[in-house]
Amino acid sequence: MKKGRLDMSIYGNPMYAGRELTDRLLELPLRARSAGTVYRTAELVAEKQLKNTLLWKVFVEMFRTRPDAENGGWRGEYWGKMMRGACFVYRVTRDEELYSVIREAVIGLLDTADPDGRISSYPRDKEFFGWDMWCRKYVLLGLEYFWDICPEETLRNRITAALCAHMGYIMSKVGPGEGKMSIVDTSTAWGGINSCSILEPTVKLYSLTGDERYLDFAKYIVGTGGCKLGNVFELALNNEIPPYKYPVVKAYETMSFFEGVAELYRVTLDERYLRAVVNFTDAVLKTIPSSAAAAAPTSSSTTRRRRSRPRRGSRSCRRPAFR
Repeated sequence: MKKGRLDMSIYGNPMYAGRELTDRLLELPLRARSAGTVYRTAELVAEKQLKNTLLWKVFVEMFRTRPDAENGGWRGEYWGKMMRGACFVYRVTRDEELYSVIREAVIGLLDTADPDGRISSYPRDKEFFGWDMWCRKYVLLGLEYFWDICPEETLRNRITAALCAHMGYIMSKVGPGEGKMSIVDTSTAWGGINSCSILEPTVKLYSLTGDERYLDFAKYIVGTGGCKLGNVFELALNNEIPPYKYPVVKAYETMSFFEGVAELYRVTLDERYLRAVVNFTDAVLKTIPSSAAAAAPTSSSTTRRRRSRPRRGSRSCRRPAFR
């Protein structure tokens, strides 16, 4: 593969099956003029951060010491966020040294799992509050993105088993049914929409395994509306108010939830999910300055600084290209 050429082989994986039917754009191809720049940038990121084995060990340690309950924190998100980025970089560079480093990070994480499959940066007696579900989401996503690039069948099988056990533990405690918590009650932050953003990897796990339990859980999440403060799914579907007037205006977590709604459309072809996602993203694009201001901190100095350049952080709000 030429330098800077994005490896597209992942589209043969079950998590991406059928996207040629739902997506007009899979990923933007790299132009010849930019391929070298992309490759050099990817190499720089790998050398300066992603190959730092100490950093990965610190991230994995969060799932052994489980310190996040001390302040309702989100240290458990770091492993999955950087793993996802590392897998993107590897698809450009095909750097086997990088693969070896992140492979060890995956095995390190898998080794932290409890016998019942639980992987969390929160202790068992203080779980499902704060950002626990958010961090568990990134455990799922990090493992799923590594699964995409992993050529080793034995390791893939171990990852799949870990994903199912991890998700199985969550579903035994959270969801519909007597004695279970509502997912919107698993965090007091932002009406629980941070917890509901676990929707995306849940749907991806359904695509990977074909297990209907994951699809049912995904539909349950959307059925809650995604937020205890108000049904943001219905608000997007009905398209009557802009996102900056939603009952929750935390942009990152809200967009993450709608990424999951998009995944759900891909596997169900339910037009309601598509319409909600398109309405939401179109509304964000039309009101970017207002949305950015609504999501900014209330500190006057910080707010002025953020509002003076609202468009910089809004580029990720591009309208998804669906058929």
